[in-house]
Parts: sequence; C-alpha cells; structure tokens
Amino acid sequence: MDEKESEISQTREIEILMVGLDNAGKTELLYTLKNGHVVATIPTIGYNVETIEHKDVKYTIYDIGGLKTVRVLRNFYVENKQAVIYVVDVSAGERFEEAKKDLHDLVEENSSHLSNAVFFILANKIDLVPQFDVHSLAEHLGLNALRQKWQIHASSAVKDGEKLFEIFDILNKMIEDNNNK
Repeated sequence: MDEKESEISQTREIEILMVGLDNAGKTELLYTLKNGHVVATIPTIGYNVETIEHKDVKYTIYDIGGLKTVRVLRNFYVENKQAVIYVVDVSAGERFEEAKKDLHDLVEENSSHLSNAVFFILANKIDLVPQFDVHSLAEHLGLNALRQKWQIHASSAVKDGEKLFEIFDILNKMIEDNNNK
C-alpha cells in the first residue's frame, strides 16, 4: 500500500443528520462550513447533502428542511447516523416549545435508529441575542429527558467562521466517548 492509499484508509467517515425548525440557520451553517464563508441561502425544500473533511475525518451532513411539510423526510435519513445536530434559532424564543416537541418527536419516532447517536444542540444566531443563556435553552428543550448523550453550544453561523469547526472536534469526542461506554 502506498502513502496515498494509507492516508485514505485512515480517514474516518461520520454521517450526521442536521435538523431543526425552519429558519434556524441549518443550511447557512452547512454552507459556511463547506465553503469557509457565509453563503446566502433560501429555505430548504427537501434536503441538502454535503461532505466536509476536517482533521482526517470525512463528515457527510444531511441537512433536512425544517418546514413542517418537509420534516417527514428526515425519517428516511436517520439510519446509520452517528450524530444529530439540532439547530435552534435563539432569537425566536416564541418557537422554543415547538422546537422541543419537534426534537422529542424525532427521537421517539426514530428511537431504534438514533439510540446510539449523539446529539449536538446548536443555539444558533447568538449574535442577535448576546446575553442568551444556553442552559435555559437546555431546560426549555427538556434535554435531560434524552437517553442519548448530548451537548449544547451557542454559535452564530454568520459570525463565528473558523470557530464553527469546533463542532466537529466536539462531535468526534462525543462519538468516541459514546463508542467506549
């Protein structure tokens, strides 16, 4: 095996489901990660799939539209996902209850497929509400009721740039810990 083949065989692959309500910033986050800069997006009618490589790991991210009529699609993409990124728009507090119901419905409807997945809750658009407390969002969303491992972090898809790649580092650690339990 030559050096190039050795590099390829060392690349891990992780599949991620990225979901949340409409207008939470999922697609903007995806393409900011993919392109390294903010890209103007429109609401996703359906889904987007992109592969991003970071630190010898290939992440395939399935970004499913958040409109109520489109959310049913995510049930077709949950199989074999090691992680779920659930994106919440922290500037839309009036939708936290809807996000909670959506998140828990996702887990209940797909319990067999997501039982070993880790959940990364992204409190997005923190630049619009800088004093926002992510711990209160964890309570609003009832995250302690989840059986899966989860973490919550604040971020801004439009302001955080390179810092967004920390998501992958955190997910890697969560997945490794989950696999070693």
